[in-house]
Amino acid sequence: DAGTGPNPTYGESADFTSSGPRHTDNALKPDISAPGVNILSALAASGDDGTQFSGTSMASPYTAGAAALVIEAHPSWSAARVKAALVNTAIAGDVVGYDPLLAGSGGIRPRRAVSTSGLASVAGGTSSLSFGYVSNDGPIVQTKKIRIDNVSGRAITYDLSASFVGG
Repeated sequence: DAGTGPNPTYGESADFTSSGPRHTDNALKPDISAPGVNILSALAASGDDGTQFSGTSMASPYTAGAAALVIEAHPSWSAARVKAALVNTAIAGDVVGYDPLLAGSGGIRPRRAVSTSGLASVAGGTSSLSFGYVSNDGPIVQTKKIRIDNVSGRAITYDLSASFVGG
């Protein structure tokens, strides 16, 4: 899980981070955040030297590695279940100045994803709760059903609440 290292901006969204919502349907994107700034990577044709890079190409391997850990622990799970485990167990507080339009559900937490007790999804099987475009010109009431699949074999209880975050 998240730790400390010689990266002073760890936990912050990069200034070049793309933000949601998605253009086609205004769904919340991205789904999750992973470290992607000043990540030490192998330096091609250098022997055993490394260099630091930033961008999606640095965050994607971290996310893929976390997904691989979930798959190793739960080899029968579908891709949708693996994604739900990652998205549902992310921590908003891991991202400095958290905004769901930049960070999705928060910082990825592989250990929590592997050991999750439940997988939440909404209609269409997506693991991100999104209401799409909502006009800001008066009271809004919307309802979405959330499905929680108990994957633990024991009783689980959730206390749900909501709060407004971001613009």
